[in-house]
Amino acid sequence: MKAGTAFEPTTLVRGLVAADGGGRYQSTERALAHDDTSHAADAMDHLKLIAFDTEDLDVVSAHLQDSALTVADMAFLPREQRFVALVHRFDWPRVLTEPGGSLQRSQTVLRIDRVRRAQYSGFDLAAPQSALALLTVRFAATAPDDPAGVVTLCFSGGGAIRLDVECIEAELKDLGPTWRTLKQPVHPDEDAKR
Repeated sequence: MKAGTAFEPTTLVRGLVAADGGGRYQSTERALAHDDTSHAADAMDHLKLIAFDTEDLDVVSAHLQDSALTVADMAFLPREQRFVALVHRFDWPRVLTEPGGSLQRSQTVLRIDRVRRAQYSGFDLAAPQSALALLTVRFAATAPDDPAGVVTLCFSGGGAIRLDVECIEAELKDLGPTWRTLKQPVHPDEDAKR
């Protein structure tokens, strides 16, 4: 992997980093238990999750599956020890709880703190408008019972970002209203296995 200090924050990402988060954050446990499936186009129940362990990060990862973004929508900020990505999150919970309902996306920010180093592979930082699809976010501890480790963001096509972290400290937050999308993401390899 290449050293990722060349990530250049876009103006929008810089604004997100500087903005005060505000609002109330629900634990991933509470979010999973929340079974209200009524969704208005401009619902006020935007998703807000924080992760401090691997179980929390698995929930964040599930909500981020098939998020669309460009290379320019990501930034590693070494001084702040922070990685930020602005994504268009596909609303899988809606698809799973409301069969036949509308397909939706929302603009969402993923923030990972306590990042000591960032590396990337499988995409070109010199092509900032290159489209990416985020598949999963996972954590591997450096040693058993050690909070430090590596958070890896895996993209379709084999791209990846590897973040060396002191511990898991991540936030996922929807930024605004949802919008309809015409296509549901598909996974041909997984569908063929069924």
